[in-house]
Amino acid sequence: MIDIGRIEMVNDKIHQYLKPTRLDKSQYLGANVFLKFECEQPAVRSVKIRGVLGKLLMLTEEEKKKRIVTISSGNQGVCTAYAAKLLGLPRPLIYVPENSPVPKLHKMEKYGAEIVKIGKSFDEANVLAEKEIEGKAYVRVDCREDPDGVCGHASMAEEIMKQNPDVEAIILPMGSGGCSIATGSYIKQKYPKVKVYGVESDESPALIENLRTGVWKKTYPTKPGALLQSLVGGVAKHTFLNAEECVDEILTVSDEEAGRAVAQLARYEKAVCEPDSAAAYAAYQKYKDKFAGKVVAIDLSGANIDDKIFKKLIDLYYDM
Repeated sequence: MIDIGRIEMVNDKIHQYLKPTRLDKSQYLGANVFLKFECEQPAVRSVKIRGVLGKLLMLTEEEKKKRIVTISSGNQGVCTAYAAKLLGLPRPLIYVPENSPVPKLHKMEKYGAEIVKIGKSFDEANVLAEKEIEGKAYVRVDCREDPDGVCGHASMAEEIMKQNPDVEAIILPMGSGGCSIATGSYIKQKYPKVKVYGVESDESPALIENLRTGVWKKTYPTKPGALLQSLVGGVAKHTFLNAEECVDEILTVSDEEAGRAVAQLARYEKAVCEPDSAAAYAAYQKYKDKFAGKVVAIDLSGANIDDKIFKKLIDLYYDM
């Protein structure tokens, strides 16, 4: 669990650059359900800006002169490129898998990043890119394993509880798990009665499997073409080591359930969300009985969806 003092110190720095995103009642899921619109983060449209800023705002003067590098399936790369430009840091180097969504790549380029495509999936890109950067004098932004990069995400949980102190449960998507561990670390130390739920893809329940066996594995086998691109593959070791303290339960959803949620969010909540983000919205509906009578906050973590995928999901599910 991340120390609450460190979380609060990083949060104070982050709030100098980010305004709180809105927490509004759902128009579709009921009066006790509130949506945290991280998909409306200015410019980047992703919750990951919190973790990236958490890391970059803690750099020493010497580190600020070095080149920044990150390995990303999309949103972390977008946020790293944007934050580096915002803070006047050197042009970042971003390693991405070959299947990264085009809108995310365009944003990285827009904010001046150098992009290197490597590997067919995030797991493969992560392994190959780590070999490429090993021993080089880079500053790595890693919102999976780096404590500053991880704990920056806790600023979202802090905002939720200030905006609605009655919240009893928080549901959020779980890829590598950094945001879940940060949220859980903050909540369990400040609001121990509040429950934290992570959401994995049912085709890639990496953390569930790692906890079941008691063995952390860096990668997790996945099928090509998964809709939930950021929720497949292995979880971070930091996530594995802290999950039982920080996350009350891990839920799973299918590609179809997340895809339907994308259309529901557009139709009923007037929100554009990528499938990985919509997974938390889908999980609430799938496991609704768990949340009966509780005040729930759902993290809508990102809006960087490919146009073709968005149109396809709208065509499939909008009228259902």
